[in-house]
Amino acid sequence: MPVRQPAYQLTEWRIAKVQLNYHIQVERNYYSVPYEYVQCDVEVRLTKNLIEVYFNQSRISSHKRINNKTNQYSTLHDHMPDHHRMYAEHTPGNVKDWAKKLERIHSIWWSRYWINK
Repeated sequence: MPVRQPAYQLTEWRIAKVQLNYHIQVERNYYSVPYEYVQCDVEVRLTKNLIEVYFNQSRISSHKRINNKTNQYSTLHDHMPDHHRMYAEHTPGNVKDWAKKLERIHSIWWSRYWINK
């Protein structure tokens, strides 16, 4: 029985520069790469459904290709620097949880303060 070959995919290669926001622009859409590569030139492999980004012949990122839209961002949280990741995870629910923790801590401190007076 012959070995089944995967379907051949047309591939296009391009060069892109990683912008300060750790994204590359491909066909008016933006795809993230690890922030360590900011200002580097990278090779981009495009197929019908996938974008792969290479630096020194090593794949550093891949994204599902955004088709039929423009000015869209595909950002992976792992590509963000820590301070951006913390900001992105700063949701209203997280703020409420933080406030509740502070309320408990403040309540404990205040009760100890008045007991010791």
